[in-house]
Amino acid sequence: MKGGEFNLKEAQSYIEGHHGEETNSIWENIWSLPQCPKIKTFLWLVLYHKFLTWENLVKIGFIGALWCYLCKCDENLNHLLNTCRYVYVIWD
Repeated sequence: MKGGEFNLKEAQSYIEGHHGEETNSIWENIWSLPQCPKIKTFLWLVLYHKFLTWENLVKIGFIGALWCYLCKCDENLNHLLNTCRYVYVIWD
């Protein structure tokens, strides 16, 4: 995130280092980053596990498969952002 460019490793490090803080403090920290609002909102959704994975959609009543449409593995937030072999190519 240095120089105004998004960097996944820096974002993950930032999120991992802020799990114990209060909601307002985390949101203020995220919102003060020099990123566009879409990236800030994405970071907030990831931090609070509110990103709409099938896992989260099923919890609120949607009916659907709990697997990744790209690779057919179990879908959760970690899989979508880290372990899916198709997403890994994008981040790489």
